[in-house]
Amino acid sequence: MRFESVMADVRKVMDFETPAQFEAMGRDLRILSTRLPVTAEGLGEIAAAAGQAGIAHHELLRFTEDAAKVGVAFDLGAREAGSAMTGLRSIFKLNQDQLMDLAGAYNHLSNNMDATAADMLRVANRSGSTAQEMFGLTGQQVGALGAAFLALKTPPEVAGTAINAMLTKLATADQQGARFQDALYEIGMSAEDLREAIERDGQGALLDFLEVLDQADDKQSVLFNLFGQEYVDDIAKLTGGLDLYRQAIGLSSSEAADAGSVLDEYATRAATTGNALTLLRNRFARLGGAIGDAFLPALKDGTGWLGRAIDKASELAERFPAVTRAVAGLAAGLVAAKAAAGSSPLARGTLPPVTPNYPIRSGSSPLARGTLPRLGRPGRLNVGEPARHSMALRRPRGSKQLGGDDREGGEGGSRLDADDPSQSVDPAAHARDVRLRGELVTVGDGGITQCFGVRFGLPAFDSGRFELAGGFERVEGACGHGAASGGRRRVTA
Repeated sequence: MRFESVMADVRKVMDFETPAQFEAMGRDLRILSTRLPVTAEGLGEIAAAAGQAGIAHHELLRFTEDAAKVGVAFDLGAREAGSAMTGLRSIFKLNQDQLMDLAGAYNHLSNNMDATAADMLRVANRSGSTAQEMFGLTGQQVGALGAAFLALKTPPEVAGTAINAMLTKLATADQQGARFQDALYEIGMSAEDLREAIERDGQGALLDFLEVLDQADDKQSVLFNLFGQEYVDDIAKLTGGLDLYRQAIGLSSSEAADAGSVLDEYATRAATTGNALTLLRNRFARLGGAIGDAFLPALKDGTGWLGRAIDKASELAERFPAVTRAVAGLAAGLVAAKAAAGSSPLARGTLPPVTPNYPIRSGSSPLARGTLPRLGRPGRLNVGEPARHSMALRRPRGSKQLGGDDREGGEGGSRLDADDPSQSVDPAAHARDVRLRGELVTVGDGGITQCFGVRFGLPAFDSGRFELAGGFERVEGACGHGAASGGRRRVTA
């Protein structure tokens, strides 16, 4: 649909004899996009700029193709390339072949000087009218002057403004005030001599003037009296860089400065992988555009019907405001109810941890009695379902006997059978290192131990470690002492 919008711009600035002619133009631009690494929309923007500039219908496709190639060669967007090329063609009154030769000259200059062709285009579009009308400079000569300014590190917008000011003052020297005339006399020139030189050869007259100015005893003062403070620095740089200006003049007039230069540059840039991918995307876009065009009439009809339905609904809402308010209130209530439901823990799937209600009093809990029951499926902790907690104890394989006076394995203590996960122990009396398989935690001194985000009430006995039996599901949270034990310890395994 964006291409359709661009083509509407083309139609606005160009007269097509029949609808079929307009449709053919759209097809031609899409086909052209499969040969150039520029989108059909970009080509449409160039065509619209050409139509706005008054380029004839029969030249439109060729101009669009040439401008697109210049845009690729000079690294310009399609819209800017189209605008710059139409500008040069109009300013210097060129046909299409001459326009491409001018673009080739700018490319040749950029290949041999510290100035980009894109910036030369910008300078020429800013100063070309003044240079051509008041000094008789050609597009190539304006490009040489612009390249010299750019190589001296003058920004393109500043260079364009400085060129306009300098050439305007010199071309109207006989109309300037006494201070201007005195400055000319100081460097051995007169307004009449300058005017005659410009009429014979504008570029030669400018170069002679700059050479004479560079030899002035007080160059800054002369520049100030001729052009004012605003342009003293920029023109002083040019007079100090006359070798660059002479080089640019030679390059712009060489045989290599023709259309072949810019076309070679385009071919080099178009051969990159990025541009190859652009061509592939353009082919897909052409296919999609052809399919979309077939549906556009039906889509337009559908939007018209929907628009009429919306208008009817609007009329009813305005005619019955009480009903409208009631419906709006109902909708707001439904939205609020849905938001409230979505904020509950059940809706979020984040049920809080369940705390088994084991008493803390010594000797009263199943763990203290050594008879911790096996509830539900052994080896699995089902958070949120306390009736199915399984917390059978198991001594890890290869661990020593625990209990008795010898906590490292003395006689008389209880042994934990590694193959019997349901065996009971009395941790209050014997255990030093009790493990519930899966996670090592520190048991508090008669406090509440929290493991896996679930709090277990445990009796008072010496600090030890235990491991959950079986493959307990991990729940967010670390295991450690509760508040009653005066701290919180990290898992030790």
